[in-house]
Amino acid sequence: MDKLLNKNDQIKLNIANYLFESQYESHDINQVSKKMLISRYMLVESLKSLQYDFDTLFHIKVLKVLNGRIYVNRHTITRAQMYRLSHFYFVTSPYKLLLEYRILNGDTPRYNKIATDYGWSSSLYFKYKRHLSSIIGAKNSYMFIHNAFFISSHYQFTFNFPLSIQTLSQKIWDQLLAYGIVKSYDYTQLFNFLCLIVIELNNNHDIFMQSLNNEKTYLHITGEVNDIIDEILNVTSHGKIMSFILQLFHAFDFINENILRLSFPSNNHTNAILLSRTKNFLSSLPILLTPSEESSLIQNINLEIVKHIHNHMQMFNTNSSVDLSYFREVYPTLYHATQKFIVSVISALKTKDQNIGTLVFKIITRIFEVTNTDNIDPVTISINFSGSFLTDNMVLLLLKNHINHANVYFTNKTTLNDILITDAITGSNNNGIIWKKPPTPKDWEVLGELIVTTKKNKYLETNYNA
Repeated sequence: MDKLLNKNDQIKLNIANYLFESQYESHDINQVSKKMLISRYMLVESLKSLQYDFDTLFHIKVLKVLNGRIYVNRHTITRAQMYRLSHFYFVTSPYKLLLEYRILNGDTPRYNKIATDYGWSSSLYFKYKRHLSSIIGAKNSYMFIHNAFFISSHYQFTFNFPLSIQTLSQKIWDQLLAYGIVKSYDYTQLFNFLCLIVIELNNNHDIFMQSLNNEKTYLHITGEVNDIIDEILNVTSHGKIMSFILQLFHAFDFINENILRLSFPSNNHTNAILLSRTKNFLSSLPILLTPSEESSLIQNINLEIVKHIHNHMQMFNTNSSVDLSYFREVYPTLYHATQKFIVSVISALKTKDQNIGTLVFKIITRIFEVTNTDNIDPVTISINFSGSFLTDNMVLLLLKNHINHANVYFTNKTTLNDILITDAITGSNNNGIIWKKPPTPKDWEVLGELIVTTKKNKYLETNYNA
């Protein structure tokens, strides 16, 4: 999404993400300059501007440059503030202005208007216009609506759609809800999405209808709802607009699953491959499933795969925004098995090799919904302090309250453990942690890193021996 920011704002955001995601409180300015691929002068000026932005938006001091080092008060910055910073940069960028005009008026504004209203030079205007068009697909209504919605959702801004557009969109919404096609709790987002579709049809009727005829549709629904939608929009599409809406909504997972199961084309060859490989995948995991749970889980996993295969929108696909590091570190067995399974299915179906990040996340989520995952990548921590058993019990309680996920288990038995926490050096366990006093934030951080390392090593050892 940084493609829609001013170059200088993009640089500042990259610097901020790098500094605040780092575990260090200070950085050598020359090393950061090399890392960011910018000059030292540009880095210093960007840091000054970045601090000014933080001061303006949040009234906090987080950055200081002194004696060739950058000092960062990273614990005062939250992800919500970083998002607000990127939002601020977008709404003040020229791309937001051009995009909003394109949505509401059907085309980007002419140069004379921009020059009169904002004083842009011709070179600047055409540079921004070409770049925006290359990103949003301005001459293809299908791509344009998809990308415009993604951008507006990401930055959480809406448009002042005309009342006539809102009225038509509300009528369509009522029909989609009445026929159980959409999820009712997504009203605000879906209503804006419908307004984008209706206003594009209204402003660029010929381009819209051409996109409608050229687009290969794969989601279809039978019944009178197709004719009702056509009547509301005063067009004759014989169900094509309904399919158009379904595919756009499907790209963002807004359609009820029962409708999707009825809408997707059936393919016996695909179904056979999915059934066989999904069964083998589930049987390879250390989970227990009843026959009904297995059947339901297979159906849901296969639905996610079919949805992913048919969702061919590439630009601004949400796959790239999914961070899977948590699953890779905390559940390495499940993560790697899922990824291997998906790659094998895509290869067997001879489909396009897509970014599978979102699909990995959705399949893991499906597994967590249905079954007990307590046996996936467990780690046992034993506690053995030199004081009385009350000391061990106190530490046990402290640990259980602090770490209540990730399949981490605690015991005061020292015979079987992956990690030992004690107050004395024993030499009996390489994965030992010494706590001489109540744990500090750094102690918890070290323990967390050791849990992740232990899970990784156990996974590698198991797969190496296999």
